[in-house]
Amino acid sequence: MDDKQQNTAIAAAPEQGKSPPAPAQPKKREFVSKGEQIHQWATYLSVDVVLNAIAGVAFAYWGNYTKVGQKLWKDPVTKASEKVLGLAIKDSESLAASVKNVRGFASIIAGGMLFTIPPLMLLENKKVKKSITQRLDRHIYGKEVCENDPKFQKAYDEIDNAPEKGFVVGNVARYAALAPLLASVMIPGPREVTTERFLEPFGKQLEKLAVKMGATPEKLFKNLSEAERNERWKFLRENAAMDVGFELPYAALHYAFYNMFAGMAARRKAGKEAGDNEVQAIVPVSQEVVHDVEKDLEKFGESTKIKPRPAGFTQREMPPASFTDRADTPTQDHAAAR
Repeated sequence: MDDKQQNTAIAAAPEQGKSPPAPAQPKKREFVSKGEQIHQWATYLSVDVVLNAIAGVAFAYWGNYTKVGQKLWKDPVTKASEKVLGLAIKDSESLAASVKNVRGFASIIAGGMLFTIPPLMLLENKKVKKSITQRLDRHIYGKEVCENDPKFQKAYDEIDNAPEKGFVVGNVARYAALAPLLASVMIPGPREVTTERFLEPFGKQLEKLAVKMGATPEKLFKNLSEAERNERWKFLRENAAMDVGFELPYAALHYAFYNMFAGMAARRKAGKEAGDNEVQAIVPVSQEVVHDVEKDLEKFGESTKIKPRPAGFTQREMPPASFTDRADTPTQDHAAAR
C-alpha cells in the first residue's frame, strides 16, 4: 500500500479517544396550537388526576375491606412494609403510621398502574394525539387556516417527530414522580408535617364537598353498624385526601419526567445510530488496508522461505547428544580411512 492510500485511511478513521458528536439538543418549539394544549391538559387532568384518584381510592377500599383484597394485597403489603421500615423506624406507633401511609400510597400506585397507564399511553400515541389536535384546531382556528398556515403543518410534523413515549419510559417517569411524594408520607419527620398541615385539612374539605353532593356514611354504608360506618368513612376520607391531594403535583411531575426521559431515550438512540453509521463508513477503507497488509506479508514470506538444497548435497549427520556416544560413533572421515 503506498503513502497516498495510508493517508486516505488515516483521514477516514476517527481519532482515537474521541466519541462521535452528540446529537443536537431539542429546541424549544416556536408554536404550540391551542388544540395541542387542550389535549395535553385534558390528558393529564382527566387521566392522571380524575381517573387516577377514583381508581386509587377504589383499589384501596377493595384491598382493605374485601377478603380477597386482604389476602392478596393488604396482608402482603403490610408485612413487607413492616419488615423494610422496621430496619429504620424503631418506635412502634411511628412504624404503624408509616406502614399505613405506605399501604395507602401503594394502593394509589397499583390502582393507577391498572387503570391509568393504558389510556394515558393511548392518548399519548402520536397518531391519536395528532388526530385530536387537528380536530380541535380546525374547530378553534378554522379548517382553511390549519391547512394553509405553514406553522400548523410544522407543529403537526413536530408531533410526528417527537420522542416516543413507550411503556418503559412511562413507568420510569411514573415512579420518578411518585418517589418524593412517597417520601413525604413515609419518613417520620416529613410524614407528620404532611399529615397535619396538608392531608388532614384537605381531607376535611373533601368530606364537606362529598356531603354536599349527597355522599354520606349513612347512605354509603347503611347496612353496617355506626362504628363500622364511621371507620370506613374515615378510611375513605384519608385515602381520598392522599390520592386527590397528590394528584396535581404528581401530574405535573409525571408530565415533566415523561418528556425528559423520552427525550433522553431518543438522544441515546440517535447517538447510537450516528456511531453505527460512522463505523460503516470506515469499513471499506479498513478492509482495503488489511488486504494490502496481507499482500505485503505474503511477499515477505516468499522472500524468506527456505529454498530446497541442490542435488548431490549430503547432509551431515547430527552429532550424538553425549560425549561417550561421540567417542563410540565414527565420523564419515574416519569410516573412509578404515
